[in-house]
Amino acid sequence: MDNKNNIVLAQINTISGDVEYNKNKIIEHIKLAKEKKASLIVFPELCLLSYPMGDILGRYPSVAKKCLLALDEIKEYCDNISALVGYPEINNNKTGKPFYNSIALIQNKKITKIIRKSLLPNYQEHNDYRYFEPYRVDVESRIFELNGIKYGVIVCEDAWNDFEFFERNLYKTDPVAIIAPKVDVILCCASSCTRAKKEQLKHNMMKTAAKKYKVKYIYVNQVGAQDEIVYDGLSRMYDEEGNICAMAKSYEEENYNTSVYQGTMFAADLCVAADQVDLAGFEPDTDLHAAGLFDLEADSVLCGYKLYDRLYPASTTKIMTALVALKYGNLDDEVTVSAN
Repeated sequence: MDNKNNIVLAQINTISGDVEYNKNKIIEHIKLAKEKKASLIVFPELCLLSYPMGDILGRYPSVAKKCLLALDEIKEYCDNISALVGYPEINNNKTGKPFYNSIALIQNKKITKIIRKSLLPNYQEHNDYRYFEPYRVDVESRIFELNGIKYGVIVCEDAWNDFEFFERNLYKTDPVAIIAPKVDVILCCASSCTRAKKEQLKHNMMKTAAKKYKVKYIYVNQVGAQDEIVYDGLSRMYDEEGNICAMAKSYEEENYNTSVYQGTMFAADLCVAADQVDLAGFEPDTDLHAAGLFDLEADSVLCGYKLYDRLYPASTTKIMTALVALKYGNLDDEVTVSAN
């Protein structure tokens, strides 16, 4: 299989303010991605500092300088692989908030682009606007090409302002609407905490964007719990029709290997038992309503087709038959049925 467009989604569990720990974890995942011969590894938003950040930047602004030094070390491991790494960038302008919420694109041991977050949440558990300066949606810095594929980068909240999807919008700009028509793949670096009903809303939002703009949509999320805030991971991929192609585990770290090809997307290391059945380019039957392939031991979704779509339940008669058979029958018994 051609590995030139293999991507690793680095769903990592970081520690707020512990730059050294986070740096070492990032380097560890870069090494794993290189072993898989991936061309790109994508990390969550602000992974060098980690969420929730509280008042770390206000009380200890030197942490931002530590993040820059850590980036210098990380760069040395980015030969033969590109990486998107989130960090607090120092704002050297005289006016504005002291930092940007930024993503560094590292290629050939150099930072080739810096993507700065535009939409900054300032509600519930989020306090980005306290320390970060919002930046315009800079198309040139947000788009890069790798092995013939055009990628566009958005940062968490940047995805949450679709004027058609939401009845009321907090911001005047939709970064996805600006970037998506110009690229093949949207990469969303996020640190999105979980709460009741948020997962369904988030899924519907990303599914809608992928289908509306006919782009592949990759979402990479932080995982773990810090204080009272929990991050569920569930990094994933959507195809141009808004179908989930693959999904990482919930509440667990993962170095998730995927592959993006022009016109199709699939999990690169997707297989079935010992037969190593390759499902690359799998196209479901047109009569198929929904399907999923699950790794029950790992408690993860390997591949899915319309997993989150709301569908009518199957025949209640069949369901009741199955329940009765499981409760009262012997599954080893042979049962003869009529031809009709």
